[in-house]
Amino acid sequence: MDFDFDAKASGINKKSQKALSIYGVFMQIVIIGNGSLGDSLIEYISRENHSIIVIDENEDVVNAVVNKYDVRGVCGSGASVDTLRDAGIETADVVISVAGGDELNLLCCMMAKSL
Repeated sequence: MDFDFDAKASGINKKSQKALSIYGVFMQIVIIGNGSLGDSLIEYISRENHSIIVIDENEDVVNAVVNKYDVRGVCGSGASVDTLRDAGIETADVVISVAGGDELNLLCCMMAKSL
């Protein structure tokens, strides 16, 4: 499998890239936060034909990413149970939180795991 993704620019190492693209396996991936790292992840993962759901609090950001890539968007906080359920967290294979800070990312992942 060809990995032409710029790992240094995105902060994602090659091992993580391979983990995100299990050959021949379709995954449902929820990405919380759509800053520069989130956008890089969405761009890369969308090429692998996985189902991607993006959660962000900014409705304009959600609309922009939905129009740019073949993804589903949910507007709300990734730390909210209702938002996570709206995104279909119960059936997600992978949850990636790249929101504003470490504490928020940890909280989002803990909330997702508890559901």
